[in-house]
Amino acid sequence: MDHKTDYKLKERIRFKLKRYLPGDEGALNARFDRWSRWRKTEARFKAAQAATEGKVAIDLGANIGEFTKVLAEKASFVYAFEPDPWTADLLRRNTAHLSNVEVVEAAASDKPGKMQIFRHRDYADNPEGLSQSSTLVPDSPDIDGATPVAEVEVIDFMAFLRDRDLQVGIMKVDIEGGEIALMNALFDSPERDRVDYVFCETHEVNYPKMRADFRALRKRAKGVQRPVVNLDWL
Repeated sequence: MDHKTDYKLKERIRFKLKRYLPGDEGALNARFDRWSRWRKTEARFKAAQAATEGKVAIDLGANIGEFTKVLAEKASFVYAFEPDPWTADLLRRNTAHLSNVEVVEAAASDKPGKMQIFRHRDYADNPEGLSQSSTLVPDSPDIDGATPVAEVEVIDFMAFLRDRDLQVGIMKVDIEGGEIALMNALFDSPERDRVDYVFCETHEVNYPKMRADFRALRKRAKGVQRPVVNLDWL
């Protein structure tokens, strides 16, 4: 092992250990650890995309559609979920040229209903850039939790899969704290067998009160054989 390789290994071990520290330092180091693994995560995504070419893909938390367009390159059809009304409108415009994309203006969760959506406290300064922080879970210090901007539809995602009899190649999940409820519901449901791969971003840094839930989700995901789950999306 050369000096450079040895240094990289030590850095990886350091991040691995620090991710279990309490409080913000541990959460931030978990985030850095994820960044250090991004090339590997990206390679796994590309391999999954090649393996599932021609199947349906789902983008949960599609935002303005940058990743939706990537999914649409290989998928037969993409369902792009975006609950924020302003962002969903921009998503429609950004994907209007793609005949294999349907924008679903709703949030995906473990049960149906209506919920309030909240935006980043500095949203007005940069609507497009900060639209990715919009959330149904207002516990983040970045969110103006006192001022909901709209009531949005929430879809029972397991019913969505079942009612459409979908067989999903890739599902991307970036739903700002909502991933705890959704992923646990997916693991509990027989509908999980409809999905081949999940690439999910978790938000430990943004939601300090939920860090124990995030740790439990990561532990549980390690025991799931189908779908293949990657919780290191960025």
